[in-house]
Amino acid sequence: MDKRKEKILKIVVGDFIKNRKPISSSYIKNNYNLDIGAATIRNEMAELMDDGYLVQPHISGGRIPTQKGYQYFIDKLCEFGIPKSLERKLQKVVKESLKKRNYFSLLEFISEVTSNLAILKLRQSCFFEGLDELFSLSDFKEKKEIILAMKFIEDLLTSDYLFEDYENSIQVYIGENVPELGERCKNFSLVCSPWIEDGFLGIFGPIRMDYSKNISLLEKIKYLAEKI
Repeated sequence: MDKRKEKILKIVVGDFIKNRKPISSSYIKNNYNLDIGAATIRNEMAELMDDGYLVQPHISGGRIPTQKGYQYFIDKLCEFGIPKSLERKLQKVVKESLKKRNYFSLLEFISEVTSNLAILKLRQSCFFEGLDELFSLSDFKEKKEIILAMKFIEDLLTSDYLFEDYENSIQVYIGENVPELGERCKNFSLVCSPWIEDGFLGIFGPIRMDYSKNISLLEKIKYLAEKI
């Protein structure tokens, strides 16, 4: 993909993550300084659609990212890192949680920071926090999305299918790429990190979750936990 298409894809993914509104060429022209005309932007977006990175939900509307678009964004365009102020708070929470075996305080912190569901799954137990934060998002205004999310969470908490699916690194499962769930998970994503006690720490949310923040957060938690 050339640099101009990458810039446009980065704008579409980043803006859609923030606002959950389809992005048009005129919107990009009026809100981002790309030094190219709306027609050129429109043509580039059309090619991104043809290549499977964007989709147009409605004929007369703007574009939104596909799973392929999100994956390219994560692999090539995403900027990682967390603010120093958040890092200092995180150090304290991780240290206290591990010392007291109070995982709920860590999960509560994650859910507050991300507005997603935080999950810690061990071989013999599981913990989660953040249903209120998750279902307060505009992605879950429809009852069917809440039901699908609850079914996914139930399946995740009661099965072991993810335990053998990662190595010693962060794994990102986007939409239908979530193992064993396929079509019914097309609007959700899960970011997982190995946990020090034979399990995984995960962040579950809508497919338009803030991947930069969530991946960076789990990377930092993994680093801090392994040092303690």
